[in-house]
Amino acid sequence: MQPDPDLAGGAAPEPALPAAGSRKGVRRYNPEYIIVHQPSGRASGLSYEVNAAGIALVEKMARDGHDVVTLAAQLGIHHVTFADIRKRQPEVGEAWARGRASLGDEINDILLKQARKGNMTAAIFLAKGRLGWREVGPTDPNAQQSNINITINAPLSDDEWQRMVKVSRND
Repeated sequence: MQPDPDLAGGAAPEPALPAAGSRKGVRRYNPEYIIVHQPSGRASGLSYEVNAAGIALVEKMARDGHDVVTLAAQLGIHHVTFADIRKRQPEVGEAWARGRASLGDEINDILLKQARKGNMTAAIFLAKGRLGWREVGPTDPNAQQSNINITINAPLSDDEWQRMVKVSRND
């Protein structure tokens, strides 16, 4: 039996990372967009990182209007995992924000063109969404609201009703 050349230096071999989708019921991460790390010193668990191609995909899908769940599925991870990655990798969060901003700008341009052609619905939606306009009510959240309280008493019996009617006729 030949000695293992990896063990010749005395270093313990690194545990092999599981292949994508090697366990039943586990979401398959997409190796085209995700890099998997198994940190040393941790008893279990994998750490995911989005590579450059994945960051480009995040921005494109956000620009195309996809939601987080759809995007995470394309990456092959759970949407909660994607939220964790966005916290750990600021460039992923920035790509998401750039894509969403681009989508917002595109929708703004479409609405503005329609509003300038006389489409009042587009004009109203644009004024409310982008300019913060409102139809009624104070726009200041600290403005005092008026409160009206109406108290409804329990129904009167026939005798109580007759007595009340008699009292009011005599007055």
